[in-house]
Amino acid sequence: MTEKEQISEFLQPDTIWEVFGINSQEEFIEKFITKGKFHKNVPETIQKDFKLVERLQFYSYYNYPLIDEAFGKSTRIFEASISLKIKALGIEKKGFESLSSKIKRLEKFSSNELYKQWLHSKELRNIFAHCEAGQLMGITLLKAFKHINNMINTIFLKQEEIVKKEHSLKKIASESEHLKKGLFILEYKSNLYLIWSMIPYTSSINNGVEKSFWVFHPVYGEKQIKELSDFPSPFKLNLMNLKIYENGLSASESETNEIIEIRSTNNVELIEKYDLHNKQMIDIGLDLKQKYWLILENELNKGVTEFIYNTWE
Repeated sequence: MTEKEQISEFLQPDTIWEVFGINSQEEFIEKFITKGKFHKNVPETIQKDFKLVERLQFYSYYNYPLIDEAFGKSTRIFEASISLKIKALGIEKKGFESLSSKIKRLEKFSSNELYKQWLHSKELRNIFAHCEAGQLMGITLLKAFKHINNMINTIFLKQEEIVKKEHSLKKIASESEHLKKGLFILEYKSNLYLIWSMIPYTSSINNGVEKSFWVFHPVYGEKQIKELSDFPSPFKLNLMNLKIYENGLSASESETNEIIEIRSTNNVELIEKYDLHNKQMIDIGLDLKQKYWLILENELNKGVTEFIYNTWE
């Protein structure tokens, strides 16, 4: 094979992308590349290092396994960020120290919740630091790129910023506790929907503007739930201008400024539908129910990750 032939071979798109419905490089970039998003206190060296992660993702268009290499690099940047934070805080280092030990020493400068999230990221780092021959995770890592990006950002937050963010979610969750279960009407995009639960999962405060990620669970309706596709999809919304009332809430969707209104109802016909819904929940087989909640939990984790990723400036 000549050099020109080898170059031509290297520049051929990996055929696996056709399986995922990707027909052009532009479509691949739009759907599969996670760009680094960082706040102003993330060191420039870390932001520059993440550019290599972006580049490796780009080259995976020609060689699919490079996705794993890109993610492995992102986990090493996470580890480097932990070390930089320790140095910035002036914490004395004595010889070799494991990543677990480094993270533990940062706990008192962050929060217990964030500490646990960093330990989880450490486990991801270990998978790629000690990978087995032939290991390939591919596009299953796509959400994880944004997760690691988020974790890197949190390392360089001030403790008061971490506490403020966590307090924001606790406050919203406490004030909306009475809305976790009941019968409500959701008015959204000029339509009315029957809702039985609404729960906030995360929040952020940027430039004095508070936003939060919510999930609204619709009443099942008359259709029997016999398989996964029978479950109605929940509404996953990013909200701002939130106002919580005794009988509901109002807010605007942060991306579109669409106004949403939710209020409790005592309508007899709707209560009958809610009673049917509760009966259906009881009648659903345990195996099907567990599969559904496992899938839903995964979708909610994606929503939380995406929400946080889009808050960085």
